[in-house]
Amino acid sequence: MPTAYWAGGTSTDTNTAANWVDAANGTNPFGSVPDGNDDVIIQSTSNSNVDRNPIQNAAHTFNSIVIESGGHWTADGTNHLTLNGENGSDFAFAIDGTYTHS
Repeated sequence: MPTAYWAGGTSTDTNTAANWVDAANGTNPFGSVPDGNDDVIIQSTSNSNVDRNPIQNAAHTFNSIVIESGGHWTADGTNHLTLNGENGSDFAFAIDGTYTHS
């Protein structure tokens, strides 16, 4: 499974492709908004490659999502997050950071 890392380079919008990169160091664009075939990792904003925390303002389907320590994902109440499977660590949803659903 491809892995998309949140970088937030242009905004907090999770539905903007330019906010996603293909590596933890944030050097290459992922090329699209992740989908049901992709694992997603939300890193801490203390990572120099993460500019801002994500806000989910559209429905998303990912294979899995990991919110690392210090990472934060905010979902508004009208949009669903669907997970299709598990990542290589056998998790579909792993939270060491913060998940907020408002």
